[in-house]
Amino acid sequence: MKISDAMKETGLTRKAIYYYEELGLISPTQEGENSYRNYSESDIQRLKQIKALRLLDISLDQIKGIFDNPLAFNDIMEDQLEKIKEKIDVLNNTENIIKSMLTQNGSNNVSLSKNLDKLNHYLVLNAKASKNFMKKELERIFPSGFGKLMAIMYGTFLDEPIDSKEKEMAWLQLVNTLDSTEIVEFPDEINSILNKFYEQISKEGIDNFDAQIQRISNNISSFSDNISEEEKEVIKGKMDKAQNQEGYNELLEMSKKLFQYIQDNPNIIPADFSKYLKILSKKYNEVINNFSKAFKSEYTIGKTFGTN
Repeated sequence: MKISDAMKETGLTRKAIYYYEELGLISPTQEGENSYRNYSESDIQRLKQIKALRLLDISLDQIKGIFDNPLAFNDIMEDQLEKIKEKIDVLNNTENIIKSMLTQNGSNNVSLSKNLDKLNHYLVLNAKASKNFMKKELERIFPSGFGKLMAIMYGTFLDEPIDSKEKEMAWLQLVNTLDSTEIVEFPDEINSILNKFYEQISKEGIDNFDAQIQRISNNISSFSDNISEEEKEVIKGKMDKAQNQEGYNELLEMSKKLFQYIQDNPNIIPADFSKYLKILSKKYNEVINNFSKAFKSEYTIGKTFGTN
């Protein structure tokens, strides 16, 4: 089955299917001179399974664990069931408060204030249980170029729920640290770059953008700088192909200017930010440990950012 048929059969995007292949979750055969992928019925079934599990907020690492060891399925699903029950409890409490408010039509300001305080408490609890809470909250708290910068640079690491006291404390400290940082007025050129990145993200779709960033993060996390001559040839070919794609040089130039600006202005990101993010994101820890190796040469950079 060709990629177009696989997309139609599973309802997944091309990039998502290629990404799952890159992670080793499926293994299509390659045929012909152009190495067209051929997806078997087994690949299609696995893609449908991945889609269903992702809809339940099961992480890709957990999904890989299930495929490697089917006995892990029950443990993961039981853990997921507990999380769902907690969400149901929060929603039930929220529902009861709203019903109480509706039955107290014309109630005094004191009781209204108490009910709204309760409602706010449960709405916040429900939001924090969401894996995208931190990302959305940073954009809401800092509705400016700074918020966009945070989302572009660190959004992929802010996809875990705040589900422990340690994370709760780290999140509060992170927000307070960012809020107390001196306000930086970005130059027009940097604001323009941030806006263009956001326009590109909106055009391609946030899911596709997140998938690309996730792939790069995974490449850095599992990075090895032992690159054979054969692999260098493959990387060079991909880099040459990418350079011929529309908008590549503009994107590369914008990225260089943005990261150079951040390097020249280290006060933008507070020193303690990384410490708190390490508590909030396991993925961030892995990336930080391999970051310098991944940017050592054109081949290591190509391997990190390489495309399918």
